[in-house]
Amino acid sequence: MNRFHFIAAIAAASCMILPTAHARMMQESTGAPTQQPPQAQPQEAQPQVDPAKTPEMVGKAKAVAMEVAKAYREAANLSDEILVRTTAPGGTGQDQELSISLGEGTDARLGLGRLRIMCIDQKVYVVNDLITDKYVEMPMNVDLVTTIRAQRGQGFPIPHFGLRRAESIDQVENALTTIAGHGLITGYREVTDDKTGKKLDEILASGPNGNLSIRCAQDTRFLQSMHLVFMPPGGTEPFKADFTFTPTVHDELPEPIAFDPAGREAVGTPAELSRPSLQIGNEFPDLAVTDITGGTHSLADFDEDLEVVIFFTIELIDLETLLDTMQQYSVWVKEEGLSVKIVAVSMMEKNAGEQLKKELGSLWSVGQYSYPVIMDQDDEIAIKYSLMGLPCIMLVDKDGKVGEQFIMILTETTDLKSATRTLLGLEEPEEEAAGAEDDETTDEGGG
Repeated sequence: MNRFHFIAAIAAASCMILPTAHARMMQESTGAPTQQPPQAQPQEAQPQVDPAKTPEMVGKAKAVAMEVAKAYREAANLSDEILVRTTAPGGTGQDQELSISLGEGTDARLGLGRLRIMCIDQKVYVVNDLITDKYVEMPMNVDLVTTIRAQRGQGFPIPHFGLRRAESIDQVENALTTIAGHGLITGYREVTDDKTGKKLDEILASGPNGNLSIRCAQDTRFLQSMHLVFMPPGGTEPFKADFTFTPTVHDELPEPIAFDPAGREAVGTPAELSRPSLQIGNEFPDLAVTDITGGTHSLADFDEDLEVVIFFTIELIDLETLLDTMQQYSVWVKEEGLSVKIVAVSMMEKNAGEQLKKELGSLWSVGQYSYPVIMDQDDEIAIKYSLMGLPCIMLVDKDGKVGEQFIMILTETTDLKSATRTLLGLEEPEEEAAGAEDDETTDEGGG
């Protein structure tokens, strides 16, 4: 091969452009007309490989996961206080506390608010601390969580019970990724705890419900935290769930796993352990209560034309946002000269004592809220008022019936004002009515 042909072949193969002089020499040596060599084609960028997700790191993560399962199997008596923080798209969130006690064999206790579920001698018992005369008993199916899942159609997204009986890597992987919809381990990395400065092992996983990171202690192998990120279909902001674990191994559990059904009636399902929730149109129960300053109130017997009751728990992440919004509403009520009573009720608190009273007092002082706050110290309000969720803003009309309710953290007052006008028989302001007519005209005109 002529050396110029060779140079041309190499140049074409490497997408190089031959200099004009080389092209001229090719023409002179071959007699072929001068042609411009092919233009270079851009190379597609090669995807970057995450060093935490190489096959080697996946293997390391699975090895750590097996050690985690071993630690939970070998801990004869284990308790764990779990904080679950969920953050919805938009930033609103809420905290929920769970408690777990694991004893010998399959004996276990799960606490979720006022609900306690116990597995004792191959039987599962469910009780609600607010319903003191009833309980549910059912035969155990594998373990406590599996039994509840079979009964309710859904379980609790915590891995402890699955890890306790997991032997193979598939079983361990399934237990660890429960909250992610039972996914796969995808990687590993070593991280540093922001608070303690200790090194932690982090297992990465992915499943139908999103991407999951699981952190465990390098010495004990017990779980320290889990973080789930899930993007709803068509959404622009993710849903997040953060679990913080506080595991403790005991020679004997501080509170034995036991249940005495004396004085309680056995009922068929956990649903029978709760009272029907208050709905729109229901009569609002009456209860004489005292606020944190000593003032007395009757929640269903009021002189105003409308009562707005704000049920909340101090553990709400965006509580101040809610209370600030209600203060804006309170100012509007006063400016409009409306006959509306507003009262806030702190309920379902874990420690409803003097400390909570001080916290509420400080919160009200700093926020300068003009409406009173009542503290439910003995769960009396929680027992009498069965709510669909917290926070809950209920509007009670002058006939003593629930006219409207908002089970959410209100960040603005538009809907609340509109509901207030409706229940008081007032018309919408002219500017708002005109705006609504303009919208209808635009719709009819096809935009």
